[in-house]
Amino acid sequence: AEAERYGGALLVTDETMPAEGTVAAWGESYHYWEVGINEHSVCTARELYQQLSAEGVHNVQYHRVPITDESPPMESDFDTIMRCMGRSAERKS
Repeated sequence: AEAERYGGALLVTDETMPAEGTVAAWGESYHYWEVGINEHSVCTARELYQQLSAEGVHNVQYHRVPITDESPPMESDFDTIMRCMGRSAERKS
């Protein structure tokens, strides 16, 4: 909807490379317009995994664990990740 509203453009935020030897998250953020966007050129992570499954790729599965740069992950987040990885390993064997 946003790209349609702005004539096929989508406002994107990116981050410059930080100075050598500094923390990656300390780069400067900047915005730019990505052009040539339509409803077929952008999808969510969940939509991508659904598309892969529809195409017969069954060795991937979507799991979302909300972790941000602003705060450290909770112990339960690691438990969730490990549970997902364990289920993935079980399916492979």
